[in-house]
Amino acid sequence: MEPDFDRDTKTYTAMVDSTAESVSITATPYNSAYTVTIGGQTATDGKVDLTYNWNDEGKMDVPIVVSGEGIAENTYTLTLEKASADDVPTFNTQPEAADYVMTDSPSPLTVWATANGTVSYQWYYSETDSTEDGVAVEGATTDSYTPPADTDYIRYYYCVAENTKEDGTTYTATSDLVRIRMDKDPKPVVTLKTTGGELPTDDGFPYEETVGYSYDIGDTENVVPLEVEYSSAVEGGEWSLQWKVKCNYRGSTISGATEAAYTPDVTTPQQAYYYKNSITQMSYYYCTVSYTYNGRTYSTDSDSVYVYVRADEGMAATVEAYNSPESITTICGTEPWLYGTAAVCKHGKQYRRRHTGNRKEISEQWYGHFCNASYL
Repeated sequence: MEPDFDRDTKTYTAMVDSTAESVSITATPYNSAYTVTIGGQTATDGKVDLTYNWNDEGKMDVPIVVSGEGIAENTYTLTLEKASADDVPTFNTQPEAADYVMTDSPSPLTVWATANGTVSYQWYYSETDSTEDGVAVEGATTDSYTPPADTDYIRYYYCVAENTKEDGTTYTATSDLVRIRMDKDPKPVVTLKTTGGELPTDDGFPYEETVGYSYDIGDTENVVPLEVEYSSAVEGGEWSLQWKVKCNYRGSTISGATEAAYTPDVTTPQQAYYYKNSITQMSYYYCTVSYTYNGRTYSTDSDSVYVYVRADEGMAATVEAYNSPESITTICGTEPWLYGTAAVCKHGKQYRRRHTGNRKEISEQWYGHFCNASYL
């Protein structure tokens, strides 16, 4: 049918087998409550079988009416035209070229040929853009054939339709020759080169991993740049990288970190909580590597690497501030449960109290807590 259906397009054309006595037409309604009539007959499951009634031009106009309670009635016209019925088959539907990767499920190549007899089919493929050296595809003798996806290749497929007369005479026709490209999976393979070393077990800090990196805040001279290696099984695409950081299950992109190597910021705690009277940063870093090939983008996340930054009590954490302890009650609507320097409201939202000033003149503020703390 041409063109493809659009609700605002009212007229369509379809080639049909004129050697048959009837045609089956299916019009699927958008809503099961709608009523569809095809050629004056109410459709059952959207389907009606119509007997041909050709006009003087060898065509047949079929009105398709969609109606229903509370909706405007819509009428579409499908014009049927006789497909060729000569000795030599005529292809009314041609196969279409396509590009795939091996993880795709290829769509079938489909043809439809008509003649004044019974039409048979045989599919062929060629390694070149020519039918001269075509190889018959074993078992591919229907009007559709699905290309394989078990290896990478570039092949050219076509179909030969054959009309055999009662006297044994045969007439053949060849479809369009179309290219099918099957590529290996372009999805990036990513390796994290910097996984860290064994973390201390006796310095009093609550490391959640046994392997990673541990730094004192501000120790920029000793920070090891994090680095990934990446590759794809196919060439010709475009690469893009983005480093990200997550504290427990919350992740965010790092602005400007779009190279293979990234040096973590250890000058300011990014996601912080209190432990043993100190503000401590704990983060997992990883890189999302993307590869755009043939108009499609494939992405892979690297393994994450654990980075722990120790901060002194006087250092400020980058978290959202509230001006007073009372603001917790205002925000949560309930009296918070207090435990040492921590507050937990009945909604499960956690807060921390930050100390500023020297030890003799300490003022306090409550801060929203964006990283689930394991230690209070």
